[in-house]
Amino acid sequence: MMGTRGLPSRRLSDKAVAGRIVAVVAAIVVVLIFLVHWGTGGNGDRQSPSSGPPRKVWSPTPAQRVARDKAIADGQSRDIFGDIRVANQVGRLVVRPIFYLATFKEKELMANVAMGWCLDRDPDCKVLILQDSMTNKEVGRYADVYGGLEMD
Repeated sequence: MMGTRGLPSRRLSDKAVAGRIVAVVAAIVVVLIFLVHWGTGGNGDRQSPSSGPPRKVWSPTPAQRVARDKAIADGQSRDIFGDIRVANQVGRLVVRPIFYLATFKEKELMANVAMGWCLDRDPDCKVLILQDSMTNKEVGRYADVYGGLEMD
């Protein structure tokens, strides 16, 4: 098939695009599960906000930061999400149309990693707002008070 300028077209079939999306989401999920598992000491036990003494703040190791930054850069390069920033204790993650193809659990893991990025830059960050890249509207929030991710 030839493109508009006489060059071969690089258009992928819907099946190939879906396969790539699944592969990208799977890779990100593996990195996110690794980060979440590593951050809980390996056994998944976390204190609830109302149980016992104040919760210990987890500080990632340099290797964990590199893995998280790589996962974020990979998601951005694959157009799953765009800009991520934090100001005034609020993080913002711009999500692209491909983001919506992920399962809720995958979205929550991606938001968890983005929230970790925000907390590294602003330890007082309270919430991560997910903003749609097409409409600039808020489509979700991630915070402890919501029990994790809350999508509109």
